[in-house]
Amino acid sequence: MSALLVDSKTDDIKSKERQFREEVGPDYGFDLSKIRSHYESRMKLRASKMVLRYGELCPLMAKNEEVYSGNENAFLDDVLTFSRYSLMETAVIAINVSSKDKTFFVDLERLYNTFRKTLGENTVIMTQNLLEAKNQAS
Repeated sequence: MSALLVDSKTDDIKSKERQFREEVGPDYGFDLSKIRSHYESRMKLRASKMVLRYGELCPLMAKNEEVYSGNENAFLDDVLTFSRYSLMETAVIAINVSSKDKTFFVDLERLYNTFRKTLGENTVIMTQNLLEAKNQAS
C-alpha cells in the first residue's frame, strides 16, 4: 500500500511541476532548467575554492554614483556584498537581489583595513572574475 502512495504523490508532484512551468514559464524569467544550472555552477565554484568554504567573513557595502556627489550614505540596500578571505586568497561576492539591473561599486575599505592590520602595507592584490572567466571558456 505504501508504494502506491509514493507513486501517487510523485505523480501529483510531477503534475504540479508541469502546471507551474506552464503558468510561470520563461516569459517571467523563471526557466527552471537555468535555475538548476545556475546553482550547480555555484556549487562547483564553491567546491573548487577553499576560501569560499573556510574563509573569514567580512561584510561590505555596494554604493552607487551618488557617493561621488558627497552623499556618503549612497549605498544600495538591494545588493548583498561581502567577502570571504584567508591569508592566501580573497573572494568578493556581490548579489543583486532586486529585479532590476544595477550599476554599483563595492566599497572595499573595511576589507582593506582588515588586510592592513593583518598583512601590513606590503600587500599585492591580483583580481580575477571567476564567473566571467568560466563563461568565456565555455
